[in-house]
Amino acid sequence: MTATSSVARAGYSKYFLNELDDEIAPVESDWKDYLEVLRRIGAMRFTGDAFRKAYAATKKRVEFTLSEEEMLAFLYRYSIVGFERAVGGAGLVEHFRYQDEAVRFNPEARGFLVHRGLKEALELREAGEAVKDIE
Repeated sequence: MTATSSVARAGYSKYFLNELDDEIAPVESDWKDYLEVLRRIGAMRFTGDAFRKAYAATKKRVEFTLSEEEMLAFLYRYSIVGFERAVGGAGLVEHFRYQDEAVRFNPEARGFLVHRGLKEALELREAGEAVKDIE
């Protein structure tokens, strides 16, 4: 990736985060606190277990009104987080709510992923489990 494309991606990521804030803040003023859980995970892809650990660690310093499952569902509702789901013979596919609102969220999915547009704004790694210490 060139320096120009890196700057462009970072700019877009910040813009996208601000667009989400315009849409979500009137409904849930503390929504950006939920992003701290994703920052703590530190990776674009994560498991339910990684989310639970990051939630518990973040909750020590940020007071949440939503449970772990409610928060994950909230992040899905706004397509901040998607999940892997089985589709016929195609195997696993990545699904975000904006792709088909009729698909129900599966909190027990094998894996979850953060919307690619938020990678730079949340300072996430591309792959693997979290690098940061979740405990």
